[in-house]
This record gives sequence, structure tokens and C-alpha cells, in this order.
Amino acid sequence: LKVETCVLVGVEDLSAARKERKKARQRASSAEPYPEEQIESMFSLDESMTEMRELIKTAGMDLVGEVTQRLSEPNPKTYIGTGKVL
Repeated sequence: LKVETCVLVGVEDLSAARKERKKARQRASSAEPYPEEQIESMFSLDESMTEMRELIKTAGMDLVGEVTQRLSEPNPKTYIGTGKVL
């Protein structure tokens, strides 16, 4: 039985987090209601990586490596930073 291998690549888009914080500040200053379910809608990079590791394990795959990045602006061609695409 051949076990599939994978490399887990996690990217945190810091520009998205900045935009979300800006929207939250604008809503707070305008007293615009903010649905409770949206408050915790963004997961941290660590939370997402933990979830993906569990999914890989559940799928019976062999995790052979991990790469994580925190990017100010994702590369529009590859989403991840240059030098990471094989």
C-alpha cells in the first residue's frame, strides 16, 4: 500500500488582517452592528496549520515537511513568496 506524501504550506496574508482591523475600527466608530458570528471568522496561521495537520493525518497521508510564511502582500502569481514554488 503506497502512502501519499505531502508538504504543508501555510501563508498568513498580513494585508487581509490589516484590512479586517481597519473595517472593525470603522464599524466601532460608526456604532454599526457587527454580527457575532463574524467576530471570530479569521483563524490564526497556527490554528489553520493545526487543523491542516489533523486533516492530513485523517486522510492517511504522510506529512514530510512544513513551510510557513507571513507576507505583507501575497505574490499575485503564486500566492506564496518567490522561491517557494517547485
